[in-house]
Amino acid sequence: MNIFRHLILLVLLAAFQPMKAVTVTTTAGNLEQALANENISGLEELTVSGTLDARDFKFIAETLPALQTLNMANAAITEYSANKAVFANYILYEKNTLPQLALMGSNLKSVVLPNSITAVGDGAFAGCAKLENIEIPENVTTVGDYAFSGCTALTDITGGNGVTSIGSYAFSQCSALQNISCNAAKAIGAYAFLNCSRLSDFNFPASVSLLEEGAFQGTSLHSANLANCGQLTAIGAWAFADTPNLTDVQLPSSVEAIGDGAFFYSTSLHQVNLPSKLTRINDFTFMGGQITDPQLLPESLKEIGNFALAEWETIEEFLIPSTVTHIGDGAFRNWKSLIVLTSDAQTPPELGEAVWEGVFQENVTLNVPAASESLYKAAEQWKEFFSSASAVTNVKTVLTTKVINDVVYIDSSVNIREASLYDLNGVMLSAKQVNGRQTDFDLSSYSGKIYIIRCMTDNNRTEFLKIARQ
Repeated sequence: MNIFRHLILLVLLAAFQPMKAVTVTTTAGNLEQALANENISGLEELTVSGTLDARDFKFIAETLPALQTLNMANAAITEYSANKAVFANYILYEKNTLPQLALMGSNLKSVVLPNSITAVGDGAFAGCAKLENIEIPENVTTVGDYAFSGCTALTDITGGNGVTSIGSYAFSQCSALQNISCNAAKAIGAYAFLNCSRLSDFNFPASVSLLEEGAFQGTSLHSANLANCGQLTAIGAWAFADTPNLTDVQLPSSVEAIGDGAFFYSTSLHQVNLPSKLTRINDFTFMGGQITDPQLLPESLKEIGNFALAEWETIEEFLIPSTVTHIGDGAFRNWKSLIVLTSDAQTPPELGEAVWEGVFQENVTLNVPAASESLYKAAEQWKEFFSSASAVTNVKTVLTTKVINDVVYIDSSVNIREASLYDLNGVMLSAKQVNGRQTDFDLSSYSGKIYIIRCMTDNNRTEFLKIARQ
């Protein structure tokens, strides 16, 4: 009796033992039938060959909750259409396209896609939080909107060298994604890589002609070399916003527009080349950056938008080109280290509100064209640069300096009548009558590192120089 019971128990256990792996061949719409004789309640691995359509993916999504591995390498996807939607409100599913929303939210960890597919449909893998890696077949040219959005365990995407179009939010919130190759990409959609916080490198192919809003916002890119993208004419708004590791940006000469906030709070950004076709720096474009190039702005530039260059707290010198006619609200806010500002504009650029908020204007040397001095003195906000330690001067200087053993030596091409030394608080430290082409100041009694020297010359010019102590 005991032996009989034992045999019955073994039979029952075998009957209820979950099936771990199954290989089937099917025709489109018949996957459920092909698995009819299998115990699929615990199916974890499925290899499918033959043909599939949207109905088969609906069966997988709704009936195989334990499925972790899906291999479709030798399967083909056929077209399917019906009056009744299969997924959401979609009624048409194209040939060789992984259907829209097909595997959304599944527990899959690994998927091998059919070699024949040419597109990954919208939202096909959206919310697949356990998907760890995937290879995109070489025939795929399109990755749809939200295709892999929210795949938070996805670390590596291989293949994909045939992809020309990356949809909006295609890889957004893939917070573990580190590697992806898109060597043929032409269009990168809005927020395509939003908050891919571990993505530190992306090779921008020369084929890129469209870079939409927020495309790389919140990533960890170290550089963005777009120099060879000769068909790219615009950088989308917020395209590289909040990329704290971005240090270097190279733009092609074809770029004519950079959207609002394109590099907003890219807090490590210190090098960027702006193309000669650019006429406007949009609102918030470089706010929060660390750019140090005093000649960043091209001669083509006409407008600087609201807060466009705000919060550059370490920049010391800057040149405003002669073509600039308008500077927006707070554009230079909190330039706390600014020492020398040069405006080549003959007419003082029109200013928005609080352009220099947080700037110690009394410590800044303002250089302007000699013929425009009176205009700048009369213009609101510009006139505030005038103080005992700063004045409007001609753009070209006649002075040269060198510092040796705490002594600053000054040489002039014309006679110096008077010379005075100021610290950055505008306090005069020393003054002398010179009547010659050379003079000097001893800095050994002072503790500061940066000084301003003011010289009055025989050609009725007042010159200012910034001196950095060695």
